Amino acid sequence: KLTGQELMWVQPLDNVVDGLGFTTNYTHFHVTPDALGLGIPKYTYNVTGFYEHGGFSAHLSYVYVDKIKTGTPIQANNIVLDAYNEARHQIDLSASYKFKAFGLDQSITLDATNLDNQGFKSYYTYTNLTTGFQSPGQTILLGWRASY
Repeated sequence: KLTGQELMWVQPLDNVVDGLGFTTNYTHFHVTPDALGLGIPKYTYNVTGFYEHGGFSAHLSYVYVDKIKTGTPIQANNIVLDAYNEARHQIDLSASYKFKAFGLDQSITLDATNLDNQGFKSYYTYTNLTTGFQSPGQTILLGWRASY
């Protein structure tokens, strides 16, 4: 059984700068029995600052994911150990600009994930029982679109 709560707050700051604002989101999960919760963090949250004005849009986000149970218990020397990925965070950016040129509606987009190049480690029950380190790296995508 999976239950949880999600809270979200969107706050435009147009009184400061037209198009400026932020959003924040918090999600909490509870899974029973525990073995069914593989791959589900206990909680996640993110905070995003945004600016949207005219044809320009930019969103900068901080994302946090709590530790994740990744495997069912193993037994080693009569000790039961669970497999986990440690909590992780990253910074993401999304920006776009829409314009009209040569009779075409056009847009340029930039999407970047894990800008701070954060990795995370895997471990058994105790964080000092490290089983591996993963570094998914950064992803940066640049796009151009035109339509008529």
